[in-house]
Amino acid sequence: MNSKNQDVLFKAVNTAHELAELCLNLLEKKKYDKALEILNNKERVVNIILHLDEQYGIPKDNNQLNKLFSEITKMDQEIFNLLTHEKLLTQNEIAKTRKNKENFKGYNLNDLK
Repeated sequence: MNSKNQDVLFKAVNTAHELAELCLNLLEKKKYDKALEILNNKERVVNIILHLDEQYGIPKDNNQLNKLFSEITKMDQEIFNLLTHEKLLTQNEIAKTRKNKENFKGYNLNDLK
């Protein structure tokens, strides 16, 4: 991999790191729509990284890149955990709403005089 391609790779990995960090901060502030937009952009950057890896290979002996990859992986796991938690809360809220709707259907106001 030549110097120019290494620079592009490093910038792409650095951008993915920054986007993961931004997404994590947005999720912690419960700004889910913006966080999902950031995740879509991060996915595009990851696709660029994968393309560069297919074309030129990623140097395995670059400690700086390895550190960034490790940090991105940790942040991705935190993002996954936060989104999974929010998914469970939403599912519980939907189930509770459905149950309340069913309970309300059984309440007949026409019997009252």
